[in-house]
Amino acid sequence: MDFKDKRPAWQRVNMVYTPLTVPITQAFMAVEGRGLLSRPRLYKDGPRQPKSDKFCRIHNDYGHTTEEYRHLKSEIERLIQNGYIQEYVCWEKARGMGPYQKYETDQSKEVKNPSPGSPVKDMPRTSVMRKAEASDPPRKGVIRMFTGCPVGGDSQRTRKAQEEHNEPRVPGDEPLVITASLANYEIESVFIDLGSSANILIREAYDQMQLGDVPLEIVDTLLYGFAGEVVHPRGMISLSLTLGTYPLRKTCQLRFLVVDIPSAYNIILGRPTLNAFRAIIPTYNMKIKFQVVKVVGEAQADILQARKCYVEEIKRGKKRMLEEVSSEENSTK
Repeated sequence: MDFKDKRPAWQRVNMVYTPLTVPITQAFMAVEGRGLLSRPRLYKDGPRQPKSDKFCRIHNDYGHTTEEYRHLKSEIERLIQNGYIQEYVCWEKARGMGPYQKYETDQSKEVKNPSPGSPVKDMPRTSVMRKAEASDPPRKGVIRMFTGCPVGGDSQRTRKAQEEHNEPRVPGDEPLVITASLANYEIESVFIDLGSSANILIREAYDQMQLGDVPLEIVDTLLYGFAGEVVHPRGMISLSLTLGTYPLRKTCQLRFLVVDIPSAYNIILGRPTLNAFRAIIPTYNMKIKFQVVKVVGEAQADILQARKCYVEEIKRGKKRMLEEVSSEENSTK
């Protein structure tokens, strides 16, 4: 007769927990003070199990130690994977473990990697834990380019040419274009401009984000382009910007000028962003690096997206030039 383990899946997995710099009891006291986890109801009459050398401070009872309490370990691990209590993570030991810890079942011994943002299947959640997860807002949406179609058309020849140019031929020669998270929206086509003294949010992207509850501040600042053209911003807004991938990501509150101009980019990040993140840009590696606690996080450039944006900017520039020439010809007639 075959034996089938009827325990829930979360009890059958052997988790490789993220190493901590403090005992798990201290980590629990920290999250309990923040309202992220609640202590189980203690027995009014005191411990019920026979007295032994193993005592759990969480249950106020004998039979197991606090460090052996598996459910507490799982809840602490869940908090870490959702971005909480990062200050208690031992990054030197966790660096090679990846953003999510590997786990295996007792029966199959098959290593699986949960997708980012998803907890281990069938793991029980307390009401306080669900509240903590709800307080971490999910991604609201994805904002891509506004061109509406592939650059250069959608012919088979064009698609083949784009596929052949996926890899950069000369590292560092492309514009630094990344994907970032702004106010819980995933924003593509974000241009890092070392020559810009302000952070720019293009109006089309601002409209798609539907930030009606966050009013624009009136500003008198004028923006001057490379050729001396003057742009009047529609206003200024303060939003949270997140760079990097979990767990090596960093968030800063920044101010953006909302500008109504045609652009292949959704956001232009200038020197204020680099200063706020204390970031450096090794252009040869096509990435932006910044410190997260005691380790280095990074945002990798999207080479194909950078080329699409560059070509689109060239097309827009030629179109504006033709319009200006046509306007001058009409005025001379």
